Amino acid sequence: TLFPYTTLFRSVAPDVEPLHDLQHHWAKFLEYYSSRSLLQLKAEPVEETLLTFHLNKILSILVTEQEEENCDLLSPCLEFFLHQDVLNILVALCQADSPPGIRPYIFKVFIFLLHQVKYPLLYETACHLPLCRLTLVCSLTKASPTESQEIEFLSLLCDKVKAEPHLVQVFLPEEKSGSTAASNLSSRSSRSSSMVNLEQIQTLAINVKQILESVESRHYLGTALLNYLDSSDYCLTCRVMQNIINLAGVDSDESASALVFGSPLILQLVNRTKQLFKNIPEDVEAGRIEELEVNWIQAHKLHSQEFSEDAFSGRTELISFLSFLDFIDNLVDGSHELVGSSIASSVGPLLVETFRRSEERRVGKECRSRWS
Repeated sequence: TLFPYTTLFRSVAPDVEPLHDLQHHWAKFLEYYSSRSLLQLKAEPVEETLLTFHLNKILSILVTEQEEENCDLLSPCLEFFLHQDVLNILVALCQADSPPGIRPYIFKVFIFLLHQVKYPLLYETACHLPLCRLTLVCSLTKASPTESQEIEFLSLLCDKVKAEPHLVQVFLPEEKSGSTAASNLSSRSSRSSSMVNLEQIQTLAINVKQILESVESRHYLGTALLNYLDSSDYCLTCRVMQNIINLAGVDSDESASALVFGSPLILQLVNRTKQLFKNIPEDVEAGRIEELEVNWIQAHKLHSQEFSEDAFSGRTELISFLSFLDFIDNLVDGSHELVGSSIASSVGPLLVETFRRSEERRVGKECRSRWS
């Protein structure tokens, strides 16, 4: 019964072309920033704006167009999205978190694109800069409220690299740390929308550029993953560990060299091993070590109520230490030769020396025997 009215309505007001609709929502999104001062942008919560509404509309248009086109080609809307600095602007807003609370929504935009868009985005050079910049954003803070979204984003990138190892080149900068990935957005963003004053976003972009340039890395993806190695959520840590193993196993000499010599991989493995062993209480019963069957993937289950009757002083710390050793074993086994040998030559002697110095504690002898 509604069909005649729908036809009549369309004859009076025909459907808006998807590209025009997308451009409208993007212009409205930018207009928010042009109409407010920097102080206002830092004060008004994102929930009190229409920014997420416009972002959702844009993503809906992209998906609808993809379904109607029914192909993997670069559609007009996606081309606009990639080549009009939309992604770069979103990265600047994500890092600045302006307005407050927009950061998780922007991560969700990138997650959506990587997961839902059929077009191979990592083959598109226009994506390389914003993806690298957002990867660097993940390297900047620990215990972020958006930690789960950040790890989801990084995991999707790792999945792409695992499937097509040559794509790891996207995350290996050619110039000194941060100079490529943190390039100044303000000189290019004017083309994104000539009708909107982007002065506020340009200011945010300059500030973000300075922050991102502080990250020293020759392997953006590896450096970002290592930031979550000690997350308080062990399930998230497990996901990160698996991604590190996959990334370390990429068949690329350049990637392996960047991980070993241009990321904190070795330093973090060494420091975390030291700290976890140091955390084991002095009065732990060394004989209890042999009772523990620890697998790094399943280690979190050993802390459940099911094993409460097996508790003893130092059990939690021993599980953390032994599970990390198991992770290192798996990492060495699955790594590129350069990565595996570098980890073994750094962490192996450290463990031997650590255990030797603590042999007056029986736990040192038992751990040395267990690891050997």
